[in-house]
Amino acid sequence: MLGYLYRPLAELKDGMLVRHAGIFYRKRIRLNEIERVLAVIKDAITHEDVMVGFFDQRGNQLWL
Repeated sequence: MLGYLYRPLAELKDGMLVRHAGIFYRKRIRLNEIERVLAVIKDAITHEDVMVGFFDQRGNQLWL
């Protein structure tokens, strides 16, 4: 019943990078259309956040 909790956050599938969030929400971006990758690290005293963004030519973006 709660199998979606054990699914990976992102996966490569059929030439696309697919990000899962929850049961129904998915965000996709084609690998061959990615033109820029941006990595951001926010370091604080209590924790560290690492985010990676993928951007394509049409302005679509996918953040992990």
